[in-house]
Formats: sequence, C-alpha cells, structure tokens
Amino acid sequence: MFALLIPALLRIDVRARMNEWLTQRKYVALLFPLLAVLISGLWSSDTSLWLERMRIMLPLAGLGFAFSAMPKLAFWRLHMIWFFFLFVMAVSISLVLGNYAFNMVEIQDMMRRGQPMPVPKISHIRFSLLCVTAAIGGVDLIRQGAFPKRRWLKTLVWICTIILIVGLHILSVRSGLLALYVSLFGYAVMTAWVDRKFVLLGIVALGCTLAPMAAYQLPSVRQKVDYTLWDLKMYREGNISEYSDARRWVSLGLGLELGKSSPLLGVGAGDVKPELKKLYAARYPDQPVLLPHNQYIYTFAAMGALGVVALLALIVALIWTGIRHKHPLLIAITLMFVSSMLVETTLETAVGMAAFLVPLLIAFLYLDRFNARQSQEE
Repeated sequence: MFALLIPALLRIDVRARMNEWLTQRKYVALLFPLLAVLISGLWSSDTSLWLERMRIMLPLAGLGFAFSAMPKLAFWRLHMIWFFFLFVMAVSISLVLGNYAFNMVEIQDMMRRGQPMPVPKISHIRFSLLCVTAAIGGVDLIRQGAFPKRRWLKTLVWICTIILIVGLHILSVRSGLLALYVSLFGYAVMTAWVDRKFVLLGIVALGCTLAPMAAYQLPSVRQKVDYTLWDLKMYREGNISEYSDARRWVSLGLGLELGKSSPLLGVGAGDVKPELKKLYAARYPDQPVLLPHNQYIYTFAAMGALGVVALLALIVALIWTGIRHKHPLLIAITLMFVSSMLVETTLETAVGMAAFLVPLLIAFLYLDRFNARQSQEE
C-alpha cells in the first residue's frame, strides 16, 4: 500500500502537502485509532506485538497523506476505478457460484458442518465485504449516471451490481448480508434526503424487509440459518468443542472480561493475546485461543475507554462528513464497516485495513472532486 506514498513524496512540496493534509478533518480523523495504539505502547509489555499492531495501523497515516496529496481526479477516472473493482468482484463471485453449482452436494454438506462456501484465497468474511463494497460502488455509479456516452458500460454496471447482490445472498455470509442491508439502507436514506426521492427510501426499506425472507428459500441460506440455531443450542448447553460460532461467542466473553480488568486504558495493544492465553488456559484449556471477533470489544480489551472513544470518534467524524457534504457513498462505506466490526477485527489485519481504508479514501477523492466542482460553479 505504501507504493502509493512514494510517487506522492517525489513530486510534491512535502511540507506544504503535510500542512494541507493535517488541516483536512476527514484525514485527521483517520489518525485517532493510530494514536490510541501508539499511546498504548506506554503500558504494553510485549513490544514485538505492539510494533506489529503499529505496522498494521500506519497506513491510516501513510495512505491518508498519499491520497490527500493526489491531484483531483476527473470524475470519469474515479468512475473507471470503481468500475474495474466492480467488474473484478462480479467475475470473482460468479466463479464462486459456478463452483457451488457444480459441487452443490459437497458444499452443502460443508455448510451443514459450519464451514463456509469456498472463496478465492482470503477469508469468506473479507471476500463478502469486498463484494458489498463493489456492489455499493455499482449502485453509486448508477445513481451518478456514469458513462453516459457508453451504453454498454452502463448496462455492464447494472449486470455486475445485480450479480453481486444476488450472489451475496447465495454466498450466505451473515456479516456480509448485514453489511449489505445496512449500507444500502444508509445510502437510500442519504439519497432520499439529497435528491428528494423519498419513494426510493420506501422501496429500499421494503426490499431489505422482503429480501431475507425470499433468500431463506435458497438452500445455502437455509442451511446457514439452521446451523446457526443449532450452534446456539450447543453453546447454551455448554458444548463448544466443534462449533465455530460458539468459539466466537466465547472469544467475545473473554474479550469483555479482559477489558473490564482495565477499563480505562486496557491491557495494551501488545498484550491482548498473551492475556487471553491466560484466560483460555484457566477457563477453556481445550479450546484454541481466538482474538475477540468484534473490533469494538478488541479495542476495549487492548486500549480500554481510550481506544473505544478514538474508534467511535473516527466513525462519528466520517458520518458527519458524509452528512455535511451530502455524500451517500461515504455514508454507505462507513456504515458497512461499522457493521463489519461487530463480527470481526477489521482494523487488526493488513487485509482488513486495506479493505476498509482504500474504498474510504476513494470516497474522499470523490468528495474532493464534488467540492472542487461546486467551488467552480460558485
């Protein structure tokens, strides 16, 4: 990711761009989680793990600076960036669904045992979130009327967006579907307010209500729901040895307990895993040690109220920026990751950080371009 930073540093007055970067609130807000991790190093005893957390957080500053230093791209260039990503993810999910169609019996059996549908290389949760990001980008391209002189491209945008939305339901990753509904609804609310199309809001709300009921008729979705209910029953009975959801719920409980042991400052960003190992050894010695599958709980355990406030401040700043500038895409991307952080530690891996940060920064470029156009019109 820092490859984007090198050309920015070579071609600009770094000091002037640095001052400009630090005067833009949306970029400064990205620094809040980074600063919380940096400060937590004062009470982290495991320096190597703390440095690892810092390495993952550094793109919040590095990429933020690189994107702020970029020249304002023309709308058609931004549209092409989104279209390329949309097309790649539509092809990817089509291949996943093709594999599912040819191996339905085997994959349904895997899902019955709690395993996800096979996806290319990365976590199924991350893959589904990338598909949601692409779908939201497709919706935004449609709303903006991108590619007015190329009908075939406009048609392809519609096709790819529909493939992704339908494919996400067949893929049946619960966190991905939640992110899809939340982000689409947020996008519809902002669009209704900006464009005064309140009928659209009603249609999207109805769709978000009816789509889950219709999706339940799909074998993959029905299998996922049945497995979740079964896993919950096993967890309540104290049987967690072979059930992935139950293991996640255990990790959440232990993460909260760890946070409560030091509620103001946490145990330190470098000490979460060592402290969790102690709790697992005492409570669940036969279970693998898992970090809490929730960014908010992980942040609470690592940095206490300090970290949670920093994370929430970032979220509020992004939502406020989207509302203030009437930017549905920024609102939708923010809400998507707000929901994703309920089920995974999005900001604690390099892949998760990239999946969060790059679409967000592209939305910033859109926002800068919109502001520049408005200034010219005035």
